[in-house]
Amino acid sequence: MSAVPVYQDRYEVERELGRGGMSVVYLARDRQLLSKRVVVKELLGELSGDAWVRKKLMQEMEALARIDHPGVVGVLDTGSTPEGNQYLVMQYVEGDTLRNALEPGGMDLARAANLIRQIAHGLQAAHDKGIWHRDLKPENVMLQKLSETEERAILIDFGIAGIKDSVFGGEKTRVAGTTTYMAPEQFAGAPVAASDTYALGVVAYEMITGRKPFSPDSFTHLISETHPVAPRALRKDLPERAERAILRAISFSPDSRHARVCEFGEELFQAVIPAGAARKPHAADGPEMAHILFMDLVSFSLLTMDQQKEYIEELQRIVRELPRFRAAEASCDLICLPRGDGMALVFFEDPTAPAQCALEVAAALKTHPHLKLRIGIHTGPVYRVADVNANADVAGGGINMAQRVMDAGDPGHILVSSTTADVLLQMRAWVSSLTDLGEHTVKHGAKIHLYNLTTTDSGNRNVPQRLRKSKQPGRRSLIIAGAIALALLAALAAAGWWYSRPVLQLEYSIVLQKYRDEKPYEDPRRLGHEILLERDYRIAFAITSPQPGYLYILNEGPEPATGRLTFNLLVPKPEGDAAVQASALTRIPREGYMSFDAARGKETLYLIWARQPVAEMERLKTLPVVHSTVVVADAAEMKRIHEFLDPRVGKVEVIKDDQAKQTDLRIRDGVLVHAISLEHQ
Repeated sequence: MSAVPVYQDRYEVERELGRGGMSVVYLARDRQLLSKRVVVKELLGELSGDAWVRKKLMQEMEALARIDHPGVVGVLDTGSTPEGNQYLVMQYVEGDTLRNALEPGGMDLARAANLIRQIAHGLQAAHDKGIWHRDLKPENVMLQKLSETEERAILIDFGIAGIKDSVFGGEKTRVAGTTTYMAPEQFAGAPVAASDTYALGVVAYEMITGRKPFSPDSFTHLISETHPVAPRALRKDLPERAERAILRAISFSPDSRHARVCEFGEELFQAVIPAGAARKPHAADGPEMAHILFMDLVSFSLLTMDQQKEYIEELQRIVRELPRFRAAEASCDLICLPRGDGMALVFFEDPTAPAQCALEVAAALKTHPHLKLRIGIHTGPVYRVADVNANADVAGGGINMAQRVMDAGDPGHILVSSTTADVLLQMRAWVSSLTDLGEHTVKHGAKIHLYNLTTTDSGNRNVPQRLRKSKQPGRRSLIIAGAIALALLAALAAAGWWYSRPVLQLEYSIVLQKYRDEKPYEDPRRLGHEILLERDYRIAFAITSPQPGYLYILNEGPEPATGRLTFNLLVPKPEGDAAVQASALTRIPREGYMSFDAARGKETLYLIWARQPVAEMERLKTLPVVHSTVVVADAAEMKRIHEFLDPRVGKVEVIKDDQAKQTDLRIRDGVLVHAISLEHQ
């Protein structure tokens, strides 16, 4: 009797799950995690010397490490056996393959449409990270049972995936994949992302009709355009729109397919399950409490007709890809309503969902600056109704008030009514993001208490233009305010008027990107504090202020072998202006990340923020420029800089907000100076 294999003295094999041309897959238990089940994929011994095969296993690890999506299997560990065979340790998905779920004559249409849509979103998550699967087939989709009525499709086996900018280098092209699901261009040795759309189209055809679109024994369709039997000829209850989506996905030319694989999944799903058809039942025909996000594009009517169509379609594509939107739609907790120049998203269960979704929208729009969007959020009663096309809709005070909240904002604003804010403020994660704007009269004379939702890099911190004069205090309020003001003036006079000076504010976060072999790996992450920087770490700074002002950044490097320190003026550039608008995001550097000197030691970055231009900093712009940066090496000049900086460092109020991943700086003065120490080894 042979001994049970154990990997790293940790992963104990239970049994073999399968064996292919390149590897063997085992079910194992993790001894260090309470015998949690995992999957171990080991290269076959006879292939361990094949450089291409070894590289593909490491690229599979890289692909799974890059993708963070519930529809893609996760990677946990990697290593090699004493014999030198490479292996991966991956998430174990309890369930069965899609292959074993296929039925003669086709699957239930609603189930098939839901699974196809899930697979499409998993593939899209991979494509967004520069990865295409290249071997999609029913055997490589696991169906995980979540409950008696819910299941999740999870993509597995990225063994021959294509990876853009792989840390393991390029590859000599090999034609690889399963012929039945292989796109013509992949068969010709030139796979692209749309090759996965083709494969999913073939899988969808098979799921719905019970047969493959082309004969597995023929290669004709791979070398010349061949049309399969129309799916509706085999499945009479398939909607015509769904048939068109499938046939488009398996077009001979990649350019004729959907631009993004998720668009195919959505088109087919909407064709089979029209809006509102899959919503959760509710107890009665009476009103329900809904949590509503209302958004529109500002100055939409001033756009040309073709621009209006383009902008609305672009906004819809962005929203459909949001994680919170997808999760709510998958759980049937969402009604999505087109509203001419925007849309309304109506959630019924999670009161925080609109706020989460709003921040995701704001983050996504940073790469679409031409879309000037404003958002309003409200919780209130609605009735479920049907529109003229029998699609799900809502009516009532909840949806009306959400629109009025939105109407009060300017571009970039995320305004929240007090009914929603009262819930959010009970959770610590939201407290620092909500600013109380008070009660205001909004559209149609309605009075409502509003809050402004912002984070370090999302939202608009300014008071909306429409609210600056809308708050009208009563006579009694004016009398009380006058008495308070007189008392405050007396107190300020006694205190030397120090506290009458306005607060100067600056906020910053550090964005960390790890590098390996001069290439980034892992996603960048935001830090709220300084850390010890390792050799391959690079950073950027995200800096904002609710006030307009003038920003200067000096870098004092670690002491070199010569014993002479130098200052670099990072901001502004020699030809640039130090002026920064209120709430504007300044990223340093503007693109990429800052790398540090090879020498070990401590670098100091000085942030200088002022209401007016700082003469001591402005004069630096007249000094010699080296590689587009002012470098201060003159001892007398460095002394003058320290005479300006040193008395001001340490006088700033520093607030570390680990929840928001940012540091807030405040001072009652005209100039703020803060020193950031960065140690690296």
